[in-house]
Amino acid sequence: MHLKRKNKEPDSPQRPIPSFPKHYSCLEAPAQLDVEGKRTRIHILLDSGASCFLLSEKLVERLDIPYKVRKIPIKIVGFNGLSSSSGGQRYTRPITLEIGNGHSSPISAEIAPTGRFDLIIPFEWWYHEHHISHLDQPKK
Repeated sequence: MHLKRKNKEPDSPQRPIPSFPKHYSCLEAPAQLDVEGKRTRIHILLDSGASCFLLSEKLVERLDIPYKVRKIPIKIVGFNGLSSSSGGQRYTRPITLEIGNGHSSPISAEIAPTGRFDLIIPFEWWYHEHHISHLDQPKK
């Protein structure tokens, strides 16, 4: 089957139709975490599907980050639709996250497995802290 794309604007260039899905890079970067005056360089992921900050269990143990424990765990669901078996029970007290050119914000994070990242940041937080104006504008 061959797909044809109709060009609505005669002056715009025809884009080739991809034969397979394109894979894009994750929005990941270094950052600094300040816990009770001790700064540590961490590796973060900006996640469009995340609904809360998730801090690595391994990092919490390694840095001895203070946390609180819930009597009744909350449900943390991953992108695959499955609940985390170890997340939702513990969360950090406020810690300071520093990203980029000195922007710092106090955050509290759920403690859960985070794969190869130290901290997963929800895109909505990033959007409100670093407002991207063109996302609100309708396409012309």
